[in-house]
Amino acid sequence: MEKHVDPSRIVLLGFSIGSAATVELLKEEKDRKPPAGVILQAPPTSLLRVFGNMIGRKKHLEKPTCCLDRFVTIDKVTPEWLPDAAHDNIENCRVVWKRIRKFIREELKLK
Repeated sequence: MEKHVDPSRIVLLGFSIGSAATVELLKEEKDRKPPAGVILQAPPTSLLRVFGNMIGRKKHLEKPTCCLDRFVTIDKVTPEWLPDAAHDNIENCRVVWKRIRKFIREELKLK
């Protein structure tokens, strides 16, 4: 059974590598009405950026993305970093869910 829901009532949520798929889907859906909003939780910025951060190289975040990176989201969306939220605890992090509620209720004005 197909349900017809007005896209202005839909908020897409992508987690981890699914965030890259969500961004790519949005790029391809130019002929349809866009969703009310998009939330990307713990999207991979790029593999090389993650590796660089692990070894303590911070300046790489300011440079253009290397052409070898796949599923790069950082060049397509503006990140919002939340304190106490990390890839391995984001689904249980209170500050994340408070921010999502604020986004849906106050910024998108959905109920």
